Parts: sequence; structure tokens; C-alpha cells
Amino acid sequence: MPKWIQRDFTVASLVLITGLFTNGCGKTIDPKVLQLRNALTAKVEPKDSISLTDAKTILAEEADVVLLGRVGSGDLDPFEKGKAMFVLSEAPEDHGDGKGHDGSECPFCKRKADEAPLAQIEFKDPSGTPIAYAANELFGLRKGQIVVVQGRGRYEKDTDTLVIQGKGIFVRP
Repeated sequence: MPKWIQRDFTVASLVLITGLFTNGCGKTIDPKVLQLRNALTAKVEPKDSISLTDAKTILAEEADVVLLGRVGSGDLDPFEKGKAMFVLSEAPEDHGDGKGHDGSECPFCKRKADEAPLAQIEFKDPSGTPIAYAANELFGLRKGQIVVVQGRGRYEKDTDTLVIQGKGIFVRP
């Protein structure tokens, strides 16, 4: 191989490697965020999760619950800046066809979601203070993801909303 090609290859490799080390493969995550994320995120999906619709009757009185839902509702931003709080809407059902089901195109799922309550999920520290990181930053959440949230909550009839104090979360891949 001619020396000029070898030299150019070496320079290009050094530039690439330097760029990876200085920029990383993504954002660096605050160690406090990682610690909280590890403490609150389940490694295995909890069993016996229920829909928001089913939770509505269970939470007529305050109780523990394991909810299955979709992050977000409509065009609104589901996250609150500076608080580990987000909105869940009804997750689409799996109709058993084994294919990736798109609930936004399914008339049955759309109707169920329209009739279901929303859930306001908030995570607090042991002293009861809201965690001061946005949920999308804390858990790496994106709008539309399916999650399972463990917590304690109640149903607010006036606003048709489930209010849940989260104790743990599992984010489906």
C-alpha cells in the first residue's frame, strides 16, 4: 500500500476515534439520574398488569395497582419539565394476530382509548418530594412507548383521571 494512502487512513482513523471519545456515542447521563433510573426501573415486566379502564373500578378507593399504558395522549407533550411526571393513555390491545398491532389504525382500540381515563404518573423520593428530573430524561421515555407502572393511586371522577404515585416502571422494548 502506498505511504500516502496509509498516512491518510491513519489520520482518518485518529480523527474518528478522537471524535468518539470526545463526543461519546450519545449524551452523557448524570450519575444521579442513572442511580434513580436503576432503583426505579424493573428488569422484568411485572405480571398481572391491567388496563387503565380496568383500573378505574379498582381505584374507586386508593389502592396498589400495576398499570399497562402508552406514554402520551393526543398531540400534547406527556412530560412535565423538571418533574418525574408523565401522562399515560390506554395501550392498544393485542388482537392475537402476532403482527405489530397499530392501535391508532384499529377502530376497536381507538374507541376503547377514547372511552378510557388518562393516568397521571408521578415519581417521588422517599421524603415525598417530586423527583426533579423530567420522566423522559429519568427513564429514557419517548411518547408512544408502552410501559408498565407499579404504584399506588386513586381515581378522580371529576376529571376522569387516575392519579398514581409510581414506585417502579418497566419500559417495553
